[in-house]
Amino acid sequence: MGFILYFQIANIAVHFLWKFGKQKVTAIIHRFTYRATSDPKNIVIIGGSFSGMQLARLLSTSIPTGYKVTLVEQNTHMHYCFAFPRFSVLRGHDYKAFIPYEGLLRRAPKGAISIVHEKAINIRKDHIELTSDEKISYEYLIIATGVSQPAPARLSAIDKIRGENELRGYQKAIHASSRIAVIGGGAVGVELATDIKSFLPDKSVTLIHSRDRLLVRFGSQLHEAAYKRLQELRVKVHFNERPSLPDSKPFMPSETEIVFKDGQVETFDLVISCIGQNPNSSPIKTLLPDAIVDDGFIRVETTLQVKAENENCRNMFAIGDVAATDGPKMAFAGMAQAEVACSNILTLIRGNQNTLQHYIPNFIEGKTKLTLGKDRGVFFMENEKDYILKVLNYDSADIDAKKVWKIFGADMKE
Repeated sequence: MGFILYFQIANIAVHFLWKFGKQKVTAIIHRFTYRATSDPKNIVIIGGSFSGMQLARLLSTSIPTGYKVTLVEQNTHMHYCFAFPRFSVLRGHDYKAFIPYEGLLRRAPKGAISIVHEKAINIRKDHIELTSDEKISYEYLIIATGVSQPAPARLSAIDKIRGENELRGYQKAIHASSRIAVIGGGAVGVELATDIKSFLPDKSVTLIHSRDRLLVRFGSQLHEAAYKRLQELRVKVHFNERPSLPDSKPFMPSETEIVFKDGQVETFDLVISCIGQNPNSSPIKTLLPDAIVDDGFIRVETTLQVKAENENCRNMFAIGDVAATDGPKMAFAGMAQAEVACSNILTLIRGNQNTLQHYIPNFIEGKTKLTLGKDRGVFFMENEKDYILKVLNYDSADIDAKKVWKIFGADMKE
């Protein structure tokens, strides 16, 4: 690691600690000064994953009296999706992937936040429409709906019990199979393939990828570390292959033949597809169709306000994976965007239209921690010239679930 990169990290760390301390002090003061009112103005957040949760936490501990936060999220619990590949293989930990939202309520003063467990289907100029036909008015709106991906990257279940059962169904399919193909060499595919082979070494595991290297969103050094680990575990890897599959389901537990470019044919009794993602931008499509770019993400200004032709969207924001920003599609980036959106909403409430903060991505937002089997992982971070790659040894099988629960005010013991 070069000296310049080290200095940049230290500088960002100091700034982060200062900002975190300031937020803690603000939250304490806010708890004693905020007063619930009978008819508050609504700040509505659609989506309760990492960026939406972070924004709800920040706003609910800083908004002035006369405003309240409403978090609209169809899932009854926050999905800790980074653990889904691991918990699709490893039994006995599934409950840890579903974090209660009640921690948000405990941290905020009474009346500052409410949570509505429904799906928002339409956004209008001054309200949103839910699947129940209920309407929720808003003074400010933040879209943090993320992206959809096939299991096990995301789950279809919207409550904890069904979510646990869905994970157990994937566990059952994997444990019952002997020849498993994983399609896709991104983070989910690599993690799933290494987990299956390390926890269940008797399985034959094949990873099939359409590109000439793994993890193409990151530097080649991460590819090399991941590929080395796959070879150590004796996972067979096929590069530059786009097999046509008879079924579009993410889990295909049946005899499936895959034909490779060289004419070789292999039969698998389980094929798991870990490719493809779709932005969840449909709620805004009717109101602002031109705010959606060609690949489905929501167009935003550098202030993270929604950008549309001939429309004033100063009270509407998009953050996280659904937003078309210059930042990486990573949880840490979404949480950084939540801080910018929070600052700008508070600034607009105070009437300071011309002093909005701009979102400028930094390289730390692209950092990743990748699991490579039951006790191995790798931390990777890079800027334009330097990189850090550190091999990790894990003591815990649940991928830091307890720490994530704590971040959002939840206790795994409850």
